[in-house]
Amino acid sequence: MVVVLFQLKTYCAWNYKSKLSKNFVNLIVIENQKNNKIMELGRYWWWAVVLVLFHLGMNGVLGCWEQERIALLQYKASTINYTDEYNFTPWDSADKESDCCEWEGVKCNITTGHVIQLALNVTMTYSSGRERYFNASLFLPFEELQYLDLSSNSIAGWIPNEGFERFSALRMLEVLHLGDNDFNNSILQSFTSTIPSLKELHLDSNSLNGSIHIQDFKAFNNLEELYLGRNYINEFVTTEDSNSLSKLQVLDLSYNNFNTRILKSLAVFPSLKILNIGGNNLEGSYTTKELSALNNLEQLYLDDSSIDNSFLHKVGVMNSLKVLSVQYCNLNGSLPAQGWCELRKLQEIDLSYNNFEGMLPSCMANLTSLQVLDLSNNHFTGNIAHSRLPSLTSLRVLDLSNNHFTGDIAHSQLPSLTSLTGSNPRKIWFNFSKFRIIKHV
Repeated sequence: MVVVLFQLKTYCAWNYKSKLSKNFVNLIVIENQKNNKIMELGRYWWWAVVLVLFHLGMNGVLGCWEQERIALLQYKASTINYTDEYNFTPWDSADKESDCCEWEGVKCNITTGHVIQLALNVTMTYSSGRERYFNASLFLPFEELQYLDLSSNSIAGWIPNEGFERFSALRMLEVLHLGDNDFNNSILQSFTSTIPSLKELHLDSNSLNGSIHIQDFKAFNNLEELYLGRNYINEFVTTEDSNSLSKLQVLDLSYNNFNTRILKSLAVFPSLKILNIGGNNLEGSYTTKELSALNNLEQLYLDDSSIDNSFLHKVGVMNSLKVLSVQYCNLNGSLPAQGWCELRKLQEIDLSYNNFEGMLPSCMANLTSLQVLDLSNNHFTGNIAHSRLPSLTSLRVLDLSNNHFTGDIAHSQLPSLTSLTGSNPRKIWFNFSKFRIIKHV
């Protein structure tokens, strides 16, 4: 285009008196301007195409991948003999245009269209005498799967050579729910191949029993949360030189058959932040050394356990603790004036449904970070106006119900309080002007 224009200008220099030549030059210049505008518009046309494709992807118009759709229908077919019309997965296999990303329990990546979450819990119902067996190969087509829930399906085992060792191919799997099935200890041996992406494993409410070893979890280098509650385990064997579960932060061992030896076993988890060992028999002797080994622990749940009264005397060495719950632990006598009062970082404590009695100890004034305090359903006495409760200025939630307190307390003494469960209105009075009442006994 530039060459043509140069030639035209040269021609006009020799024929500047010619009107025809001038008109011809004007015509070419106009045409050139039109072409430039077309080229300029063409420079941006592909942006429109990108926006349209993005819009289609955002709205799921592109649909799921065919191989993943087929895999889902194969899973549905595998459950036919173990379910009924109420639990049968309502996926439409007849409609070839049906987008599996829109199916119940299925979630896809809006950009790639690949399945990333499968909630397949309660897709098979219990039937006496009919054991269910698992086929891991059905899930291998889901290359981007991050979350898989197979809980509450009464699965007892797996097809030979099709167990959880095959899950090593799922390089993006982070959460695996296998709770409320019929797995026994053999499931731990099936995890022979590393699943480096897995961060959360649920094996609660199965048939695990006896002793388990930390090496049973060596396939999970990056596991952060492990749920083994409501089984029949009585021992968790750990070794100090093991690197297994070194990143574990959350551990649920509730409602098993553990005793106080479990505390010593858990000292090998340096990253542990949240521990639930409620529903176990934890009576017996344990030392402050065993408790101090868990000094990174932030939340401890012992609810519905049998624990020794000396626990509250010794727990003060767990100096990182922010939440402590010991409800239904059959603790009795007066609250000690040492130990638990030394937990300066404590934000929540639940002492409800025990047999505590007497007045609240003055050392409670040390708990300056306390935000939630539940003292309900005990036998505490005394005038709360003369107690250390008014010094807990960070307190937001307070439950004093079903005790024998007397006296009065004004809102100005607990300015942060927003939730209050009171006691007998004839014996205790509160200024309720800003409080949200949960119940009044």
